Amino acid sequence: MAEETETNRSRGGSYCISPGCSNELYRAKAAGVTIHFHKLPLTRKPVLNSWLAALKLASPPAAPRFRVCNEHFLVTDYLESCNFDSTGSLVRVKSNRLKPEAIPSMIDFSVRHYRPVPHAIKITHFHVYLICCTVAYIPSQVLPCQ
Repeated sequence: MAEETETNRSRGGSYCISPGCSNELYRAKAAGVTIHFHKLPLTRKPVLNSWLAALKLASPPAAPRFRVCNEHFLVTDYLESCNFDSTGSLVRVKSNRLKPEAIPSMIDFSVRHYRPVPHAIKITHFHVYLICCTVAYIPSQVLPCQ
């Protein structure tokens, strides 16, 4: 099971970037919990700035797998859809889609969870050798690499 989780993580699951939150897609699936992860509104600058201010971030994260989970939004932040039930009456149901102006507001700043950097690069002696030989090469003078 641990090998499967590591394999899934290497494929790139979604992670919540909210301070104090450790939700991630594959851990939630393994636990049988349904968590929805919302992308940051990168194309809508005013809303993005509000999200960044609410999360106390200077800039949006670079990787697309970093998102905000549904635990940081109010029930009123979601769109409602109308469906007919089996008796034919109209029923309002909360959807998984956020309203365009929704901003994460349920954030716990008292707890800091620092997640290790995914896909961290392990530097070996071979990498140091390559860096040494690449950086140290000067046309007028060749420095030996050891």
